[in-house]
Amino acid sequence: MKKEIFGIISLYLYLIIFTQKTTAQNIEISFPIQEAIQSKTLKKGGYKTFQEFLKNEPTLVDSFNLELKPRTNKNWEGTTQVIPRLAEKNKKMKKVWGFSDGKDIYIFHQVEFFPVSFTGGGFYFLGYDLLNTDGATAAAVMGGAIGGAIHASNQKAKSIRYEIDIDTGEAIHPEHKAAVELSKKNQFIIYRRSKKESLENAVFTINDSLTYSFEIDSYVHLAYPENLPVVLCPQGDKSGCIILDFSETEDITYISLSKNKESTKTSLKAVTESKGEFDYYKVEKKQDKRGVQKPIYPN
Repeated sequence: MKKEIFGIISLYLYLIIFTQKTTAQNIEISFPIQEAIQSKTLKKGGYKTFQEFLKNEPTLVDSFNLELKPRTNKNWEGTTQVIPRLAEKNKKMKKVWGFSDGKDIYIFHQVEFFPVSFTGGGFYFLGYDLLNTDGATAAAVMGGAIGGAIHASNQKAKSIRYEIDIDTGEAIHPEHKAAVELSKKNQFIIYRRSKKESLENAVFTINDSLTYSFEIDSYVHLAYPENLPVVLCPQGDKSGCIILDFSETEDITYISLSKNKESTKTSLKAVTESKGEFDYYKVEKKQDKRGVQKPIYPN
């Protein structure tokens, strides 16, 4: 009897270990960048967007050199600040999510580049702490949008292990992870196609706090807390506002933004997930080539 019980326990433990290994292996090959890390085939260049990083397809491929500066701040002694400079004019590489020198990956965070590690299926890096973690969390959650909402500072007193959000590419402070995950529950994508559209920008606001100006083939992917209503309005047209109704059956809510050639009136319309995914596919590629869509100014 004891042998049978021991056998059952051994089999159970084996299945747990096997499942964990299998799950980890599935995670490790989710994106081309993970395979490139494992096979040491990273492409050299600057990633203008997080999507370029995931695909291992940097579009800034101009020749560059690395300037190395020893850090002297407490808790950072023995580490080196890495500054990529374009070889042609010796100017700093700017407006990038990060870069690879063909051997290592670096993320731009708090005006410096930090080396990225791939561990247990996730991406991490050691960076400077935030000036006020409590305030930053409140700003991120109450303000709504995750992307770019957590404003960092050059607080160098601590070395913090950040996780890179696999959906947005944002650096997540360990004290903010719960708030970020909560905010992801209501995700929505606003997109504008080019077919029959005016060449003028279409301008709209979110909750009278964020204003976006979309040229054709533009999109933004955002997430708001569950208890925060989301109201989208064409600029200067309150009659055209829509209130988002997040469905429990759809992972993402899609909103089509339009400014027709004939009417030149900006309109917003919620569409089905299947239509949104179809329309969004081509828009995403064109937008990603230009970089991340950001608000233009507070309303």
